[in-house]
Amino acid sequence: MASGFIEIANKQGLSATLLPFGATLAKLTFPDKEGKNQDLVLGFDTIDGKSGGLETQIWKN
Repeated sequence: MASGFIEIANKQGLSATLLPFGATLAKLTFPDKEGKNQDLVLGFDTIDGKSGGLETQIWKN
């Protein structure tokens, strides 16, 4: 992960990644029943994505 992100994980494969920008949950991954990692969080994976997000785009139009 990029510098400044906070990531916590356990031995079973669950991990959470936080953006320091407003303590935003950027990613929550876990292995599905087939062992593939799945991301539960819908949204932005970077601070750039969040700061230029949908709300900002709506006001610019």
